[in-house]
Amino acid sequence: MGKAKKKQPKRSFDYLAPLAAIVVILMVMFAIVLTTASNQKVLSETTVQYEGPVLKNGATQPEVTAKAAYAEDVETGKPLYYKNGDEPMLPASTTKIATALVALQTYDLENVATVSGMKSVFGQKMGLMDGENITFKNLLYGLLVYSGNDAAEVLARNYPGGRDKFIEAMNQLVSTVGLTKTHFVNPSGIDAYLHFSTARDLAKLAEYGEQNPNFAEFTRTQKAAVTSVDGNIIHPLESTNKLLGKVEGVIGVKTGTTENSGESLVTMIDRNGHKVVITVLDSKDRFVDTEKLIDWIFESYSWEVQK
Repeated sequence: MGKAKKKQPKRSFDYLAPLAAIVVILMVMFAIVLTTASNQKVLSETTVQYEGPVLKNGATQPEVTAKAAYAEDVETGKPLYYKNGDEPMLPASTTKIATALVALQTYDLENVATVSGMKSVFGQKMGLMDGENITFKNLLYGLLVYSGNDAAEVLARNYPGGRDKFIEAMNQLVSTVGLTKTHFVNPSGIDAYLHFSTARDLAKLAEYGEQNPNFAEFTRTQKAAVTSVDGNIIHPLESTNKLLGKVEGVIGVKTGTTENSGESLVTMIDRNGHKVVITVLDSKDRFVDTEKLIDWIFESYSWEVQK
């Protein structure tokens, strides 16, 4: 029988190998956690830091004659000026922002409408005549450039299901955009019971509209001459928005006036790469009020990222 091998004693450091492996694993996991936390901090600082333009020290809000006014930074939705901005008021022809958007969702711009019932239309008119054939595109020019009530009625009456269904679509648009204090009962903005909006809601509606290139083009047009399909009837149009071409950066949107509503104006401004929307309602001078707010906002706010 051979000699039995002598059992070698286990070295003490052999027991440390599993422990060392565990330590290495824990160190790697800790490093991953630290790196992830650091990356999240950097990401948070870069994505959350910018919250919109900041009012400069010492800036004081200007007084305007409008009973309600609201201004907002389009990029962030940050309010820049507020005066009764959520008070329901008569919107007058700023209503036509919604009228135009429903029409743009519904009609092919090159399709043709036949005009009728013009004797029942009152207020501002582009001069449509019964029996006239005119494209929806030219009706929208008349609606948004010259604020024609006749254009609004023709657009509404040609809607599938008729005028009432068109107004239903206007209020469905209100819901889609998320407006909470707006309701329409006619397409032109004639003063009526249950026809109301707010300065903030109209600003939001204008922002929504400006995303449509055709809407943006119509509202920034200063002058146009549109015709009937046969070319025999010419409608010269000049914008009711006197700030277009006068005040730097003004690119639309819509005026409004009635005896009861006073003067109204929704304005989109794009200056130095910064977009601002301003609404004034029931103003004694909508253009003076709006220009005052434009000057104040771009002088009193800083768009630089705060560190």
